[in-house]
Amino acid sequence: MEMNEQYNRAITYPYMQKSNSFIYYDDTTLNIDRKLLIEIGSEKAHINEFLRKQGYPNFSQKNYTPVLAIGSNGAPEQLARKFKDKENTIIPVIKAKLYDFDVVYSAHITSYGAAPATLQVSQGTKVDLKVTYLTNELLEIMNKTESVGVNYDLVNLKNVKVEFENGHVLSTVYCYISNHGCLTINNECIPLTATRADNRKYESMTTQDVLKKINQVHGEGLGFKHFIHKLIVDKDFRDSITDKMKKSNSTHFEFKNI
Repeated sequence: MEMNEQYNRAITYPYMQKSNSFIYYDDTTLNIDRKLLIEIGSEKAHINEFLRKQGYPNFSQKNYTPVLAIGSNGAPEQLARKFKDKENTIIPVIKAKLYDFDVVYSAHITSYGAAPATLQVSQGTKVDLKVTYLTNELLEIMNKTESVGVNYDLVNLKNVKVEFENGHVLSTVYCYISNHGCLTINNECIPLTATRADNRKYESMTTQDVLKKINQVHGEGLGFKHFIHKLIVDKDFRDSITDKMKKSNSTHFEFKNI
């Protein structure tokens, strides 16, 4: 990957997101409506009919684990990166609203130079996101890409409200929660501008602006593009920036029902 591509990948997180529900299917997407009908060309088929034809089980929580896609995991291009080595990958990605939380930046830097997302309690906020439904095999792959046990833990959130377009509500759902805490500026968490929400408590920022702020505080006088490049190619430098963020610019996840 050329440096300009690496730079753009870092600053454009969480990437282009579809406004509707869809099936991710081997680097392509198929739209899903609120009745769980999939658009295949000019025709429509129920999601279970499509899944069975591809050798997948029926769409239910018995067969799939619902995981909030709070950052880039709802973006087709990121799913393509994460599952590029797995043939016949099918992931239902369903549009929803999560109540009393917001999607904020984590206090760490990824291997590709981005400031990624995590979740934080925000009473009265209603945030738009997607829920990915993963088979056990695909969940295992996703866990590896999230560095579970290092950067994130897969947490079962209980007594929450995830509302889908068809009125269905989940009260229990899984989510990747950062082990590094939530990034703060002036002691306030920073929501992602790219993630829409109602009644937000804090001012949101783009990933590029967050990275510029991190560079100003911890970047040792480096120019911005040089800073991003060094985050990507120098693991020791990247880890040192994460350590500084955790020590001086972070707060913990406040939710207790896990």
